[in-house]
Formats: sequence, structure tokens, C-alpha cells
Amino acid sequence: MMKIDKWLLKKAFKNKDLNYKLTMIFGFFVSFPILGFIFFGIKYNILDDEFVPLFFIGVLVFSLFGFMVFRSLFDEISNISKDISLKVIEKLTGKKLQTDTDELHNIALSFKAIENQFFNT
Repeated sequence: MMKIDKWLLKKAFKNKDLNYKLTMIFGFFVSFPILGFIFFGIKYNILDDEFVPLFFIGVLVFSLFGFMVFRSLFDEISNISKDISLKVIEKLTGKKLQTDTDELHNIALSFKAIENQFFNT
């Protein structure tokens, strides 16, 4: 079971940017509770209540708000990754990092290059 999980994560998220990962994670976290709510609403006849549509709209609005907050946070992380890879690493190693790959991987490579520079001096 663990091998399948690791294989699936590697195939689904390898060389994908943070915005893609954010969208996938948000989809997983939002779709399951909404589907569960609809299932139990149909099973126990909760959907006939007059306040359920208001509750459901509230869940969707706050989910959208949370997605927008996470999106801005992930955009900041992406911008930091690009700045580090373009400025610092080129000065230290003379190599360019790939900016079209995973931003977190670029940040990790940047810290490794900075660490190597400190050990070499």
C-alpha cells in the first residue's frame, strides 16, 4: 500500500509548480466533506431544511476565501523561490536553476548552494 501511495504522489506531483499542488490539495480537502454532506443530507433527509442552502453557501464562500488566502501565500513562496534562484545562486555558483520546476525544490537547492559556499570560504 505504501509503495502505491509513494508512486502516485511522485507521478502526480513531480515537477509540478506550487499552484498546481495547491489546487489539487484544495480539491481533495473540499470535495470529500462536500460529498459527505450531500450523502448524509440525502440519506437523513436534511436537505429539505430551509437553512441548509444557507449553510452550504457559507461553506462554499469560506472555502473560496481560504483558497484565496492559501493562493496568495503560495504565490509569495513562489516569488521568493524565483528571487533566490535568479539572484543568489547565479552569483554563488554561476549556474541557473530551473524556474519551471518545483519551487520548494529550488529553495532547497538554493540553501544547499549557500551552505556549500560557506563551507568553501
